[in-house]
Amino acid sequence: MLSVIILTIAGLLAGGLNAVAGGGTFLSFPALVWLGIPPIMANATATLTAMPGYIGSA
Repeated sequence: MLSVIILTIAGLLAGGLNAVAGGGTFLSFPALVWLGIPPIMANATATLTAMPGYIGSA
């Protein structure tokens, strides 16, 4: 349950940071790695989850 809360908070903060200035991956990537996801998978996941925001911004 704690991991879901951490990922939710990191996702919301990353989305807000992306909306204002970009760089939300600086929050979501470390949260994923901290939860034990291997760095390459965490990088791919953080990038993929930011895609809707990138498309919406364009």
